[in-house]
Amino acid sequence: HRQFCSSSPDGREFASGQLRTDSESDEMHLLVNQLDGSGARELFRPPGSDNVWATSWARRGSLIAFTTGPQRAPNDAVVDLWTVRSDESKPATNLTAGKLRNNAFPDLPAQWGEMVCGRTSSGYKEIHVMKSDGTHVRRITTDAGNDTSPSISPRGAMIAFSSNRVGGGALFQIYLQPIKDGQPNGPPREFAHGLSPNMHSRFSPDGKWLVFASARGWLNDEPPLSDGNPQPYGELFAAPIDGSAEPIRLTHNKWEDSIPCWGMAPK
Repeated sequence: HRQFCSSSPDGREFASGQLRTDSESDEMHLLVNQLDGSGARELFRPPGSDNVWATSWARRGSLIAFTTGPQRAPNDAVVDLWTVRSDESKPATNLTAGKLRNNAFPDLPAQWGEMVCGRTSSGYKEIHVMKSDGTHVRRITTDAGNDTSPSISPRGAMIAFSSNRVGGGALFQIYLQPIKDGQPNGPPREFAHGLSPNMHSRFSPDGKWLVFASARGWLNDEPPLSDGNPQPYGELFAAPIDGSAEPIRLTHNKWEDSIPCWGMAPK
């Protein structure tokens, strides 16, 4: 069972939350595997039965950021951000330890010693930037809607995030927030619209494209057969961030395709 995978800088491995055995129904671990699923090695085992999810492997380097705690949790739930080195040179570090309660969806850029994340602030979820050691936290968005699932461009000049700030409920669209010196540089603009939700965006290595999951392809199976799937829309699309072309559909099947990541083609 692999959730929220993230590719290594050389494209040879991926990190994700996994169950080690079939008997472990709730105990997720942070594992690194080769691309074919072999060579599993454990980097972190959370206390108790916490989930491990929303991984982000730095595009350059050995640092991996990830989330522990319940998914789709209320704002006051304890959800924490951690980091660990893929070479196991240092133990895992809890960056948040329950501060501001719900902290999730970290993303590490290629250049810039910081990370972006979603975090509860003033009673609702907002996008924040902080140093990769958990210090110098800054709020980037200020809206009464839920801003979540952020990603940051390779050079740290743009943050993409999903929000239900217009329409509320499950009507999530993707927005682009310009960044300068770790601070907002103008208002966010809507990037992906259409049949909602549009979620889990990730920048391409050159920062010119976003890949994301969307409901714009609607269901490719009879709705009753998707019963129990929390996100049955699940098709992947890619689009240039400058808006020069319509989103390109990458997948077309009855299964949920979601939470994509970019990676290097291994040599």
